Amino acid sequence: MKHFVTALLFVGCAIAQRTTPAACPTGWYQNGNMCYTTKTNTANTWSMAEADCANDGGHLASIHDNATGNYLVDFIWQHGIASAAWIGLRTDPNGNFTNWSDGSRIDYKNFGPGQDPPPVCYAISVSRSYYPGKWLSMPCDSHFRAICERPLGGYTTPRPAPTCGNSTFFGNDGNIYSPDYPNDFSAQESCNYKISVFNNYANIEVPPIMALLSWSITVYNGLDRDNTQQIFYDSSNGNQPRNYTVGLSASSPQLLVVFYSTQDNSVRPFKLHYTGTDQPVYTTVTTPRP
Repeated sequence: MKHFVTALLFVGCAIAQRTTPAACPTGWYQNGNMCYTTKTNTANTWSMAEADCANDGGHLASIHDNATGNYLVDFIWQHGIASAAWIGLRTDPNGNFTNWSDGSRIDYKNFGPGQDPPPVCYAISVSRSYYPGKWLSMPCDSHFRAICERPLGGYTTPRPAPTCGNSTFFGNDGNIYSPDYPNDFSAQESCNYKISVFNNYANIEVPPIMALLSWSITVYNGLDRDNTQQIFYDSSNGNQPRNYTVGLSASSPQLLVVFYSTQDNSVRPFKLHYTGTDQPVYTTVTTPRP
């Protein structure tokens, strides 16, 4: 009887110490020790797609071996995406790589043919007829669906501090997003955004920006921040858009936008929209619009 009681106590302890295995959240699917989900409702820019994944506790997917790449191609295809989906890889303006957006090292490569001028972001091709599984370089303001990842049990590291994101933008129609968009951010930031359009005039719209403490946006005609003679809009001069959008047109195809926020500020997310046109959209420095 003594041995029987001891055995019961041992079994009871074992049952008490058993923990529920980690599982993927609803809508996520397990492969190995990772969970994956697709963002199929809306096609977004790379930065927006990464922010969308981060908002769900993940990142754009990183790929470290051929097996993972093959799994993601089938997974994305099965979820209704037939062309390509953003993954967590991009270059800096000089064409250099750092890490995947989840912070992991680039220890496996599967680039497709041809590379666009930097900076570029990468989407994995899921087309059955165009390099399936290859990583295709795309302008970062292109719009694709996304494949997100998160480890079983979630990330144990804290959410990274907000960063300015891309600093160089090309094309005739695009958006610049505030740090950590679409979330509020509370940090001192000084962000430079260089815009080069293909047509004669670069135009930008500055929406109402809501913040607890002070902030400023300065717009230069051209890309030289040291040339203060090229400043044609400075919100610190009492021109901050509180309840209307400010429209600006440069006299050249290039604009430099400098955003500054003081330390411990609390800034609501915002989006700047730029265009390239044959004629200036705005004939005066500012055009208030409801």
